[in-house]
Amino acid sequence: MKETVARFEIPNIESDIEGTQTIVRNFVQISDKLRRDSKHMLKFFTKELAAPGSIKGKLAMFQTKAPRKKIQQKLEAYVK
Repeated sequence: MKETVARFEIPNIESDIEGTQTIVRNFVQISDKLRRDSKHMLKFFTKELAAPGSIKGKLAMFQTKAPRKKIQQKLEAYVK
């Protein structure tokens, strides 16, 4: 009998750069999926991106222009 193994997949970041801000649209959903406090994750990302950030509703806003790939790499580092 073949056994299936569920493997955890890191969620993909959905972000946009608007002016000088980076907005992560699914920040709270990611923190919920990882079962982590969104404020704790925000603290990690503000340190890693070296930029102030805040949570507004389900969005996270950072006062820097950060490409999606860079944020995804930071999320992978956070998970590990």
